[in-house]
Amino acid sequence: MVALPVKVCGWVNSKREVGGIVFLEVVPGLQLRPVVVVAKRDEDEAVWRAAKGVRVGSAVEVVGEFKERSISRRGREMRPTSVRVLSEPMGKLPIDVTGKAGALLDTKIEYRYLTLRLPRERAVFKV
Repeated sequence: MVALPVKVCGWVNSKREVGGIVFLEVVPGLQLRPVVVVAKRDEDEAVWRAAKGVRVGSAVEVVGEFKERSISRRGREMRPTSVRVLSEPMGKLPIDVTGKAGALLDTKIEYRYLTLRLPRERAVFKV
């Protein structure tokens, strides 16, 4: 069975770099299930450099194939053939979109478009 290329557009929720591997957690739209994108330096250096240059909070378009991986936390990973940054944050984000650091209520209300990226904050709108 031939794997077809898939395009995922979303924003980068988190980024980790381990040696020659870059892990990007991309959240498409307002979905609760992020896509893990794994770019390896030894597979495609141009894609790896593009993934390495992405900042948390950036809007990206990733084209690639999904691969089933038993060692992956989510069971599968996306191996990109291209990574394109559509938009970057203008500066440091006023709210931590990874959810590791809290924010005051005034800040959450003022930057509600960022606050709604957090699954816990979006949960109040789910029935």
